[in-house]
Amino acid sequence: MMTDTIRDVQKLQQVLTVEAGLIHQLVALTEQERTALQVEGLAELTVVTREKEAALHQLTERETVRGQIVAGLVERLNLAPNVSLSELLFHLEQIPGFPDDLIAGLTALYQEVVSAMEQLLILNHGNRPILETGLARVNATFDYLAAVIVPHEAGAYTASGQNPARSKAAAGNMLNWQI
Repeated sequence: MMTDTIRDVQKLQQVLTVEAGLIHQLVALTEQERTALQVEGLAELTVVTREKEAALHQLTERETVRGQIVAGLVERLNLAPNVSLSELLFHLEQIPGFPDDLIAGLTALYQEVVSAMEQLLILNHGNRPILETGLARVNATFDYLAAVIVPHEAGAYTASGQNPARSKAAAGNMLNWQI
């Protein structure tokens, strides 16, 4: 039983190592995304978005594998099925004779994953207003062009589904935006 548990913990450590690398990759890609959003580089943004999607897909696969390993450990140790990874680490520390270096490495990896995930969430949260501002500018430009090209009486469709009566003088405010 102890050998199987150690083997599964080593597998878990390998999976967490890959997860940490993927999350660090996502952090770097999210920083590139911010740069592309700030300079309105749609080509760069498209490339970064595709790379993020691929990394997220890989991360999802790794999380599934991690979940299976954790479920096996939880069952082997007779723990509640809803035990978190930090609680599992605590229980592993309580096993007499369990290798301390393995627990220390796994705990360090767990902390790294949590820290990198927090950084990723902060970056994504910061990118959202930049993206929303850009989308608002595009919608305002679309609305203005619809109002200029199609007479107001024709009931032209706009991004918001309305035909606002805007003056041509307002075009500069819509097309020249800054965050």
